[in-house]
Amino acid sequence: MKVIVFLYGFFVAMACQASPFPPDGFSELKDSEPRVSSLGFSFVPPSGEKWFEGFGPKKIMYLKQTNPVDLSFIAIATEMKVEKPVSSQKDLLDYVKSNIFDSSKKPSRYKNIVDTVEIENSTDSYCVIYKQVMEDHKAKNLNGNKYLILTNKGMLCVSLENSQNLVLLFYSARATPNLNFPFIVKEGEEFIKSLKFIGTSG
Repeated sequence: MKVIVFLYGFFVAMACQASPFPPDGFSELKDSEPRVSSLGFSFVPPSGEKWFEGFGPKKIMYLKQTNPVDLSFIAIATEMKVEKPVSSQKDLLDYVKSNIFDSSKKPSRYKNIVDTVEIENSTDSYCVIYKQVMEDHKAKNLNGNKYLILTNKGMLCVSLENSQNLVLLFYSARATPNLNFPFIVKEGEEFIKSLKFIGTSG
């Protein structure tokens, strides 16, 4: 849980910074080759223009350059280790509900939360896809709006090599109400769906 909460907290901080861009530690994404993890999975960085890549402990982050008055968008791939092995799809569903959904239950800030989670059967491992949409009433960059719309969507999977190792690919967007940005969302969706399990000898 600490990993996920930290990542969302990181995004909140980044989304509130209108300048300078890119933040320290990020550079323009120029290499679209798959990134390969020692845990036996790979993914492809987001497609499209104006993406910036940054690295942290067990995670790679991609910031999209946007007009920060209207929209902030980040995509992240991260590895995490859990205390108890995840031995079924139900275990994974429960983990999402208790560690991802519950972390956003802050009634004074987030309102009208819609959570959805479903099993993803297109991979070789246990995976789920979740989505959250909510009103953020305390974003620092409201710019006259009563709230911003926060959308989090990700795919969480269990490593084929060790059932205590999880991999999470997700994107998070904070936007002014009624703003549409389908092309950027498409890039985020493709990023999530690029996850592949290749084995540690792959």
